[in-house]
Amino acid sequence: MSVELVVFDFDGTLAYRPGMWSQCLLDVFDSQRPRHGVTIGDLRSQLRDGFPWHQPETPHTQIRSANDWWRMFGELIDRSYLAVGAEIEELESLRDGVRSHFCDASRFHLYPDVVEAMQELRTAGVPVVILSNHVPELVAITSELGLDGYVDKVFTSALIGYEKPHAEAFGIACRGFEPSTAWMIGDNPTADKRGAEDAGMHGVLVRHPDGDHHNVLAAVQAVLA
Repeated sequence: MSVELVVFDFDGTLAYRPGMWSQCLLDVFDSQRPRHGVTIGDLRSQLRDGFPWHQPETPHTQIRSANDWWRMFGELIDRSYLAVGAEIEELESLRDGVRSHFCDASRFHLYPDVVEAMQELRTAGVPVVILSNHVPELVAITSELGLDGYVDKVFTSALIGYEKPHAEAFGIACRGFEPSTAWMIGDNPTADKRGAEDAGMHGVLVRHPDGDHHNVLAAVQAVLA
């Protein structure tokens, strides 16, 4: 079976960001209001719902720019901070801080097997795409992490208007390649593996207790074999 396209998830698959959103919001609160007494658990409890990817069945194609997306997402940031004691007059500064902090590429780290896996795909001549439920700035983040030479296209749900596992998200990722055989490699059994399979792709689960392979390199080697 020939491999004509490999699509990767980003967070939890190619890279990780310690603490993700909860740590980000806490760090920003620390910087703007020291000695606030709020814990990461307090913020995490406010972030259990409200992200666009918590309602993947609902497209948001009306969002056309990064600023539009952050305005929409800012409602969740505001609610979370207000719930832990922030004042209304602090919210604009906190929202700006969260955007800057979360989009800082230096806070993301590639898993150690990723570059070798990408090199094997490039050597084999297989096109590579990233498709992630992520912020609008994902293209810049992946570029700063050094992935430009290995990835043909990067799609973030924030700008395409569809969250995985919506079938249209996978359709957009494959558009322009028109592969007869495409593989999706990710760490989420619903958004990545099942979503891809429902869209007619092959789904591969990695970095998960029930995964098909332990890591990305092992998955790529199996796909190429």
